[in-house]
Amino acid sequence: MKTRLLSIIFTVFALYSCTTGIQEKTTESTVVQISRDPGSLNPIEFLNSTNLMMINLLYQGLYKIDVTDYKLKPLLVESVAQGEQRGDTVVFNFKLRKEAQWPDGKVISAKDVAFSLKLLNCPLLNNVNSKPLFNSIRDIRYSDDSPEEFQLICIGEALPNSFLVGDFPIVPAHIFDRKEMLTEIPLSRFVNDDGSLRENQAVRGYANFFDGLSADPVNFMGSGPYQLESWIPDQSVKFSRKQNWWADALKSDDVVFAAQPQLIDFQVIPSEQTAVYALKNGTLDVLWSVPTDEFEQLKSNDQMQKDFHLLTNDTYRISYFGFNGRKSILDKKTRQALAHLIDKETVIQLTMKGYAVPTLGFVHPQDPNYNSSISPYSLNPEKAQALLAEAGWAKSDDGWSRIVDGERETLRLNLSYEGVNEAYENTATIFASNAASIGIEVNLKPMERRTFFQSLRAHDFDMFIRSKTGGPMAYNFMQFLHSSAAVEGGSNYTAFGTQESDSVVHFLAYAYGGDKDKEHVLRFQEIVHEEANMIFLYFSQNRLAVSKRYQEPVTMMMYPYVDILSLRAN
Repeated sequence: MKTRLLSIIFTVFALYSCTTGIQEKTTESTVVQISRDPGSLNPIEFLNSTNLMMINLLYQGLYKIDVTDYKLKPLLVESVAQGEQRGDTVVFNFKLRKEAQWPDGKVISAKDVAFSLKLLNCPLLNNVNSKPLFNSIRDIRYSDDSPEEFQLICIGEALPNSFLVGDFPIVPAHIFDRKEMLTEIPLSRFVNDDGSLRENQAVRGYANFFDGLSADPVNFMGSGPYQLESWIPDQSVKFSRKQNWWADALKSDDVVFAAQPQLIDFQVIPSEQTAVYALKNGTLDVLWSVPTDEFEQLKSNDQMQKDFHLLTNDTYRISYFGFNGRKSILDKKTRQALAHLIDKETVIQLTMKGYAVPTLGFVHPQDPNYNSSISPYSLNPEKAQALLAEAGWAKSDDGWSRIVDGERETLRLNLSYEGVNEAYENTATIFASNAASIGIEVNLKPMERRTFFQSLRAHDFDMFIRSKTGGPMAYNFMQFLHSSAAVEGGSNYTAFGTQESDSVVHFLAYAYGGDKDKEHVLRFQEIVHEEANMIFLYFSQNRLAVSKRYQEPVTMMMYPYVDILSLRAN
């Protein structure tokens, strides 16, 4: 499904050991560890948090979150628009900054905004993950006489200053649609497509053009402060600051326009232990998510205290178990039974050393819409066995089995997770031990990262453990928890979804509004808990190390947990 933009090889790595390379740091570069390759820099192909972080270096949206107070700030536009209710639609009026330009000097216009929205909705492109996030935007209106002004027409009830109305990447139409193949097709046609656009010759021709375009790094040209310097697949990605970035003319010290590092050198180091070793050797400037044991050791080391800022902060990174609801052996009662074999308290203490906030769902306990009235699943083998019996399972010397449609099913499970993550390994081991205590065989399947996510997208798993990073701005779960995203390649890996939950997800995606919003968020947490496709463990408290050659960094709850762009050298 995914177009891989991995043809860029500019430099050669020095050997770090027999098999691992980490390039020597220069004084001008800010060296940051990442655990995975971004996989793509395609601005509409939202693959993972690393991919999104790098897209945001190259491209910008209308708004940006101020990481110091989590409020929306205008970026490409002059102000945050107020939504005006007009019947069943909400209209947002925008005016682009006159200073906003592409690197070639062309002014950013409403035509670029319209084209970017077309890309997010265009069939035959790799936008399956990004499209659901922005489909509250139904149309755009603008005039060639005033190319800096435009209106976004959205559906919803009392839609506020929604983050998702203004946080899509704006791309240059004159680069991404040089032959204007999509110009004559209005945005509303893409948004309301009944499937016929797949056969449209202009769309089919554009899809072929876009595949070739997005494979060429020369076209990674956005309005962001950085440009791609080099990319060695699975080893490093480097970005250099533009010398004449348009926002420099604003002379603003607002954090949303921060772009301090001259060269950001992302080093791909999947192994946590290798990353810590690189930090101690002085070849890394920034390491977020330091393993808990190593973080405790760093804090007790006088030299490391002298050389690094060692900080902790709350995050929106949530860890959870997922069950494949497509599997006949994993019906709702069985999932609920397995939930009572998860020892959340022990997991937090042993694997996270207390650097975590327990949660019963996807809403952070600090959020006023956290549903504290729900009784969380707790370790209870007796309750687990009772629920298994209710689901029709019978225990024997060979384990648990049942007859379904004349066929015998056996309750044996494979538990998948990324093998380089010690926390996942320990969590899986604890669960498998609890399951074995009541006669359920659980086979642990640690995987290489790419293989793991391929298995999730292909729905080739029984259970998994993973983490997901969220944010503070909106409860839009279309991409993650709506049944329409349960297709192969979609992000609803567990096949969660009921008629009621889809209705609630749809409401939250399109209709924000005070008490109604809270009412639906509270109810949705109840549904997710009852269905038990996902059993949530905790929100991580990040453990951060940043070189003291920089002033104390700005931390944030969102990935990457530290504002790299505001890192200012001493």
